[in-house]
Amino acid sequence: MKLSGVLPLLFATSRNAAVSADDPASLRGGWGGDSEDSGPPALPEVERLPAGGTCCNCIHLLEGFHCAERGDKCARCETFATGEGEQQFENGQSVGVVDGNIYYPLEGTGPWPVISFGHGFGNKGIKTDRTRRNLLLFMVEMGFLVVAHREEQMAPAANYQAQLSVLDWLYESEFSHLADRSTTVMMGHSMGGRGTLTNVSNRETLARYNVKAAIAMHPFCFQHCEDQIGAGNCGIPLVPTLWVTGNEDRLARYRVVHSHYVGQVLSDKVYIERAGMGHNFPDNFLYDNDASMENTFREFVNCEVFDQEAACVSLFGEEDISDMLGDGEGVDLAIERDDDPNGFYQPWRGPGYVPEGTDWMDASDGYSRTKGYRLTTGPTTCTDSRDCKGANPSCWGECKNQVFCGKSVSGGESNCDMCRDEPDYSHVVGDAVVGDALSEDMFKEMRKEALEA
Repeated sequence: MKLSGVLPLLFATSRNAAVSADDPASLRGGWGGDSEDSGPPALPEVERLPAGGTCCNCIHLLEGFHCAERGDKCARCETFATGEGEQQFENGQSVGVVDGNIYYPLEGTGPWPVISFGHGFGNKGIKTDRTRRNLLLFMVEMGFLVVAHREEQMAPAANYQAQLSVLDWLYESEFSHLADRSTTVMMGHSMGGRGTLTNVSNRETLARYNVKAAIAMHPFCFQHCEDQIGAGNCGIPLVPTLWVTGNEDRLARYRVVHSHYVGQVLSDKVYIERAGMGHNFPDNFLYDNDASMENTFREFVNCEVFDQEAACVSLFGEEDISDMLGDGEGVDLAIERDDDPNGFYQPWRGPGYVPEGTDWMDASDGYSRTKGYRLTTGPTTCTDSRDCKGANPSCWGECKNQVFCGKSVSGGESNCDMCRDEPDYSHVVGDAVVGDALSEDMFKEMRKEALEA
């Protein structure tokens, strides 16, 4: 379907309209009731995706969030609400109705593994689709069903609960048979990356939703050191995680992101720092002839989610690097921009092509840093030999493995020669802890400082 045919639907199609005749029968008939009037009230016209319709990819043009046709990669898409009633928030977390979008492949009946996506600070509502549709359809093309919440990302905690609420809705919805609930990936950008890291550092969340991996793109973490901000920091992942940042990101500062990557020692990890890349467009690798980024995403997913050993070898190499953690960085993966000008997702349109009115192309020659670590052998819990790995070189005396290692104590000394008897999740769970760590005024001041840095 041409995008020009999709745009009228985006603004005019009824949210409760029946899906087309070629859809599975179980998807017909509105939102779980016997009539078109049942289910949650419709969103305003401007907020709708085509009910039972088709989304093709678009590019976020800077002014007005208009879409420009770009290829023919399409998926089924729908706007939903998790129930009836009003949206409610407590300590920055959604506790009422949550709005979201769902995207899944055009062909087949599933079940497909699930991605729960968390958007950035300002990209709520319709902007969730308009600014990230190309990325979400890229994940659909790899064989996922994607749910993406559309709620506020409140400071400082990030609305990590909304990222879980859309999964709860999915598994009880008319789309439940399309979802393989045994395999879930958490994914987010900016504040949504922060929420993603919160969720994947909580073992109860990982077990409940069968989370296999995470992708954190330019996650908004505040400071390098645990004891500078306390609970204001991002969580340290306990599942394989792909970290993406840029060396010109002055908001979600790349050095801070790297320090959190260093602290991850209990699971596989990949770190990509893109040369010349700022904060706002982490998915433009889909359009900038950067096939190596597409390769890396695919290899990471195929390795860590779909258990394809060939993808693991392609990404990490054949050598056993599980004993090379060192200071937590892992080994250099030497990922470089591909010489081949044709990416997998979109054909390149020639030298210098960029959508009119934007600075979309990444003109860099490659990456500042690409690091990785594969835990092929060894423990996945804290032991005497692992308790202080992942130490943060920016924070003297601090052991950075927050979950299993002791925190710094007074006088600059630390007890990181000792492991906790039980994991400590106090830095990521408990809304009161997170909410008290940073006031919104403090958050705004830090954001101002970051932008001026």
